[in-house]
Amino acid sequence: MQWCKLKMGAYCNYNNDTNLAKTYGRLYNFYTVADPRNLCPVNWHVPSDADWNILGKYLDKTLDTTLVMDYKNTIGGKLKETGAKHWLGPNKSATNSSGFNALPGGFRNCNEIADFRNIGYEGFWWTSSIDRVRIWIYNRELSWEDSNITRSSSNYNYGESVRCVKD
Repeated sequence: MQWCKLKMGAYCNYNNDTNLAKTYGRLYNFYTVADPRNLCPVNWHVPSDADWNILGKYLDKTLDTTLVMDYKNTIGGKLKETGAKHWLGPNKSATNSSGFNALPGGFRNCNEIADFRNIGYEGFWWTSSIDRVRIWIYNRELSWEDSNITRSSSNYNYGESVRCVKD
């Protein structure tokens, strides 16, 4: 529960297991993403919602990036690692043709017990952009069961993955 009350940057390993972090990386709250000391190396940044939209349009020129949740696309498969080494089957339409090599690191929930969920099934990546309607933070989600990428939003205290992009 303490995780959900934090008002400062924090990270954790899924299930507090350092071995899982070696494969899937760490999970960060949004306060870490927004920290002016910058989570990413020099000359790199956490991608904004617009950065993710540019990637989406690059992979599929027909993608409607104005929707909060767009389940009718196929670019997720172009981002996911192929096979079932880390993704649970069927890992539909995973080609990794983009070279992104997304892994399903799951997330840390912000409920009564701040539990961990969905490793192997889903991956969630923060953006640096606030959803002004919900006052949450935009993210992107990939799932084992389809080839979509979903644009959604999460509470500041969820634990999600971060992928840095070059300035």
